[in-house]
Amino acid sequence: MVLTVKKVQRLVAKGEPGMFLDKGGTRGLYLAVESKTSAHWALRFQVDHRARLMGLGSAREFSLKEARERANLARQQLADGVDPLEARRSDKAARKAAAATKLTFKEACEKFITQRDVEWTSPKHAAEYVSSLKRYAWPYLGNMDVAAIDVPHIL
Repeated sequence: MVLTVKKVQRLVAKGEPGMFLDKGGTRGLYLAVESKTSAHWALRFQVDHRARLMGLGSAREFSLKEARERANLARQQLADGVDPLEARRSDKAARKAAAATKLTFKEACEKFITQRDVEWTSPKHAAEYVSSLKRYAWPYLGNMDVAAIDVPHIL
């Protein structure tokens, strides 16, 4: 069936389980309804003669038009010889790796303080140094990535 905005709303509200193909839009786009509270968009495609099903988001969050746009982007990746599921997984892994290697200003300060602990001339100076960082710098720069801090941030 050709899906329209009204048909999508009616199918989602009805909540009858099923996979409904959008024959008028992007090839392989489905509305998957699981219950009255659960419905999502899915794209069915083949890579190396193997059928794949890729989720495109909630039917409550994305309209039919947005689902078609997302499906078209995935179809473009397929035309370029890229598996969209693998591309999504590698992007997610890259974001996780970047987040794991991110060093915040507060963490860098703490590392610096522990490395220089023995070099302080007096414990009072060390405490003042840490206290001034806590009071003035950490509220503004503490959670920022060290690589992202620039002159305007300092000023």
